[in-house]
Amino acid sequence: MVERTREFAKRFDRAYRIHQQAIHAYLYARSEDSALAEDLMQEVFARAWARFGDLAPLDDDQQRNWLFAVAKNSLVSELRRKHVRSKRLSATWFDLRFPDNSAAHWETSDSVRRLERLIGQLPEDQRTALVLQVVGGLTSPQIAAVLERPAGTVRYLISTARSELARKLSHDEDDPHDRR
Repeated sequence: MVERTREFAKRFDRAYRIHQQAIHAYLYARSEDSALAEDLMQEVFARAWARFGDLAPLDDDQQRNWLFAVAKNSLVSELRRKHVRSKRLSATWFDLRFPDNSAAHWETSDSVRRLERLIGQLPEDQRTALVLQVVGGLTSPQIAAVLERPAGTVRYLISTARSELARKLSHDEDDPHDRR
């Protein structure tokens, strides 16, 4: 019994190490609240621990999909509970894509602030799909599983979001005085 418990804890620790950074980054990018992201991440992994008997047999991708679905649902529930409208995406998530540059550099960058503002203007479903792809590193099928939508719809949402951002960025560059 003790050996089985040790093996269970070892497998849970492995799942935590593999997925915690992406889950935290997603929660932080969506909430812009470090404490809330930490609390929700703890909630996600507490639920994972409680259900790890069901989760353990799944492969890494399936575990990741399950964890992201719980993270998304936890965040939505928390935001509803607090009656908070969705906030714009934080520039901090860029650190994940460019780890060799300091966060201070990216947070003070005009182009990042402009992109952050434009991402915040995207419709919720486009913004969520884009954040799951960029921050979470999820593929279209994985995002589809999290959002419970067809993978083709997810690809369309991401493509539309990227096109809209490119269009708006191009417009912003054409009119440098239109920088709210």
